[in-house]
Amino acid sequence: MMPGMTETINLAIVDDQELVRAGLVSILADEDDIKIVADAASARQLLAHPHLRDVDVALVDCRMPDIDGIRLIDILRSRGLKARCIALTAFDEDENLVGSIKAGAYGHLLKDADAEEIIGTVHRVYRGERVLGTAESGRLMDLISREGEPSQPVKAAGGVNVADDFDRTDRQIIDMIVAGSTNREIADHLCLSLGTVRNRVSSIFDKTGVRNRTELAMTLRRS
Repeated sequence: MMPGMTETINLAIVDDQELVRAGLVSILADEDDIKIVADAASARQLLAHPHLRDVDVALVDCRMPDIDGIRLIDILRSRGLKARCIALTAFDEDENLVGSIKAGAYGHLLKDADAEEIIGTVHRVYRGERVLGTAESGRLMDLISREGEPSQPVKAAGGVNVADDFDRTDRQIIDMIVAGSTNREIADHLCLSLGTVRNRVSSIFDKTGVRNRTELAMTLRRS
């Protein structure tokens, strides 16, 4: 138990790899002030868990096959749940670092972090602190320092900048359209209603100046 801690932290672990979950459980289960109330193999399992509203802190794998961790963090925040999320990644990936922060994560950990760092991060996030490891802090500073450098953004018809002119959900929808997914598949993957997907797809077509999915895919592949 951390000095001065008297409350119990209700913790959720979400990772599609059983060995990773087992390793985290072995590290955290012996902490007197941490209670693991949810051990989920997917985002959908956590979202359907009966103790979801009790979760104080969630360790969330960024890469999962059904709903990725960044999307899950965004869903938890949009539902007004109290869970504060710590994003877990196996690699130093800028996309996951920035994406998880934008989605509302309070912390970011590599899966090979030592037990002391994992336990300490859980406690600090529970107290409301924003926590990045030393390596992650350095990478974030590098990314910020490069923001002013010239870049070649992807643009669609009409000069629309895909990176800047669409939010994260629209960019995910665009990626899935280009990959050939149907509206139903997109809705299921992103946990959105079919009507919401249809409205967003229509808006994407309007912004990019295309008439259909094929034109959108061809336009972006030429960019």
